Amino acid sequence: TANGIGVNGATTTANIENNRISGMSLMTSAGILRGIWINNTSSNNTVINNNLIGSNTTAFSMQVTAGTTNTNVTEVTGILQNSANGTFTISNNTLANLMTPNSVSTSTLSFIRGIVATDGTNNITGNTLKSFTSAIANTSTTAANAAVQGIQLSAASGTHTINNNTITALNATSATQAVSVSGIINTSGGTVTCNGNKIYSIGTASSAAAATVRGIHITAGTGTYANNMIRLGIKDDGTSYTNGHAIYGIDESNATNTIAFNTIYIGGTGVSTNATNTVALL
Repeated sequence: TANGIGVNGATTTANIENNRISGMSLMTSAGILRGIWINNTSSNNTVINNNLIGSNTTAFSMQVTAGTTNTNVTEVTGILQNSANGTFTISNNTLANLMTPNSVSTSTLSFIRGIVATDGTNNITGNTLKSFTSAIANTSTTAANAAVQGIQLSAASGTHTINNNTITALNATSATQAVSVSGIINTSGGTVTCNGNKIYSIGTASSAAAATVRGIHITAGTGTYANNMIRLGIKDDGTSYTNGHAIYGIDESNATNTIAFNTIYIGGTGVSTNATNTVALL
């Protein structure tokens, strides 16, 4: 495991700001690479603001280069916040060109993730996540284990915000495996406000009918999801994702949340004829 910046244990108020973390590569058959990792056991506030993780222009700037089919864990995560206590502001960060270009690991714990918050109270606002590419063959149907993820909130309780983030060009390149790609995932039992996010041009090259792309995936908690803009089925270069698989703009399986005033567009041409669903709101 390699971390660009790590905070572990009880600390006073921590500010992690204005850093550039780039050029990190693990060349192993398995590996875990994280830009920023926070495990602060105190109840103080932590600010993670205005950091660049990866590169806006250089491909493979944060990568695990594991190759061959295996069950080893391969993970690239931009920011992991798994502290049990405190309030965490994760804002105005750019995460770009996170990649696992060669790994075809089938482990359900292999994935690329942008921002993950597993505990505490979290305010995730104004971040840009773009250009994630993964060959991982993880076919897990568990929301939190999707092969490619933008933002994941999985804190057991608490009050959280996920507002005004931009998530684009997240791609799973496995050609045949039933992989999943999700812009925002919420498995938290807490109260969540998720407003004003832009999610577009995320998808998979897989021809598997069970492969799935979701703009927002909600499996727990209560809260409001409003004024989000989601475009699926179109790549960032304007061409179409042509392999037939399930596409959901917002997938809310818990039936305990308010979903209102969102804009969802699902498009594309020349799509194959797999018998799968395309749904704006499920």
